[in-house]
Amino acid sequence: MTHNDATYSDLIALRSALEVKHSELQSQLESAAQDLKSVSRTLALLDESHFKPDPSSELASPTVAPIDTLSVEGLSQIDALVKIAQHGGGRLNLSEARRIIVQAGLTSSKKNISNILFNVVNRSGRFKRIEPGIYELIEENKPQRPLIRAHYFPPMEP
Repeated sequence: MTHNDATYSDLIALRSALEVKHSELQSQLESAAQDLKSVSRTLALLDESHFKPDPSSELASPTVAPIDTLSVEGLSQIDALVKIAQHGGGRLNLSEARRIIVQAGLTSSKKNISNILFNVVNRSGRFKRIEPGIYELIEENKPQRPLIRAHYFPPMEP
């Protein structure tokens, strides 16, 4: 075995160990997020003013591992936005999406990207506005309205 083969096998072993560690940490993060949600709900039930966590606080929205810009390269802007939203649990933050779209090279105009993404999101019909700059992905399993409506015309009597 040469030095390069040994280094390669060491890197494969390291990658496997890191994948295991990543999945364990992801599990812990999901568990902590669920616990936080339960405690927040309990506080809301106990508080007459219906306690709502501050959306800008780090505890209110647990951090999600950033999406890799390579995974959106070559997609259309709307497909990239849908993928970013799916990665974020169905929520799309336009500021974060803007950064990813620019890094992936999916726009020719960095100057107008905010307006472009705003229009893409609003015209697509695939997102619902939650608050300024935050959109929720509408479920794709919902039946679409037919483009052409079929009408039933009873047969004419002679």
